[in-house]
Amino acid sequence: MSNFSQVYFNKHLDDVDIDDIQSLIEEKVKEGTTIDYKMEKASYSIIAKVISSFLNTKGGLLVYGVKEKDEIPIEITGCNKTVIQLQRSIYDRVTPWHDNIKFRKIENSDEPVKNIILIEVPKSQNPPHMTDNRYYYRNYEESTPMTHYQIKSIFNETYLMKDKLIEEIHIPLSTVLDKQIKALEKYDCPSSQDIDAILSKTYYRRLMTWETYENLDYYNNQIKDLHKLEYFALKELRVIINTILVKLLEIKPITVPIDELNFHIKAIYNNSGFDLYPNLLFERLLTEKKIKDFLIKEYYQHVFTKILIEFSNKNNYIDIDDFEKNIWEKCIKESLENQTIIQMKEKAKEIKDLAWDLLDEITSY
Repeated sequence: MSNFSQVYFNKHLDDVDIDDIQSLIEEKVKEGTTIDYKMEKASYSIIAKVISSFLNTKGGLLVYGVKEKDEIPIEITGCNKTVIQLQRSIYDRVTPWHDNIKFRKIENSDEPVKNIILIEVPKSQNPPHMTDNRYYYRNYEESTPMTHYQIKSIFNETYLMKDKLIEEIHIPLSTVLDKQIKALEKYDCPSSQDIDAILSKTYYRRLMTWETYENLDYYNNQIKDLHKLEYFALKELRVIINTILVKLLEIKPITVPIDELNFHIKAIYNNSGFDLYPNLLFERLLTEKKIKDFLIKEYYQHVFTKILIEFSNKNNYIDIDDFEKNIWEKCIKESLENQTIIQMKEKAKEIKDLAWDLLDEITSY
């Protein structure tokens, strides 16, 4: 759990207001394992101690600018510091710092001198964190120094769990993301099930940071959206190919659904042929590449001279260079002007950038 504003206010941190802070006082929400109150006069070392103890235990919410008595909040006293001032003052006091600690200043319109700063602290996935050369954990309402054996246990568990997380989650994810990036570069929509399968390892998934999990979930949902765009883009590609072939080969108009590819296309060498399957044709169109270049690269041992276009039990042969110029270039041009295809390609590029960001995040762990 890292969203403690949801726990105490049933709101996102950005939506908490001064009335929510007042409700803590009215309801006498006592300090505990995941909440603490501090007045502005509290030293930066004390603030850092509470934050590090939250990091080392379950995470928590520090309400800065509230007076308490016997661990119960009794008055909003406010604070004059800015978020930047507070962050800078405690940054070097928590080692290592945790980038996902969130600060939020809450304005008090009735009494501007009684503004509040909320500090939302996640449970760390890489404990322990130190303050003033000591390690602390949250013991009910207190930040208590750890014993030697507690520290040793946390270090051992952290390294063991980190190894397991890398082995069970990060390595498989990096492999999948690398493959998906290559597919997206060709505008081939990858399967969202590959990442779902890895994240189904619930025990190890819980070791991930909440932010990484959210980023992966968002990325996977974007892939699912891309699948819908891809479906309509591929229909458009079929229509483009069908229409151009019908016109240039002067074939009788097609009566079967035009959004199905109605031609069987082969590249011919000697007396043999290589099938140019629809997925290959679509990939070459989307990446604006020639068929001939693909054949030369992949089947350099053969010299392809013609393209065979089969339709309704009739064979139409065309010189491969004429095919590229009179048919394929026109297909590419029309696909570049088709808004449905343009939208799908832009979405694929956007998701590819997300995949690169995720790969950097996962491999840098």
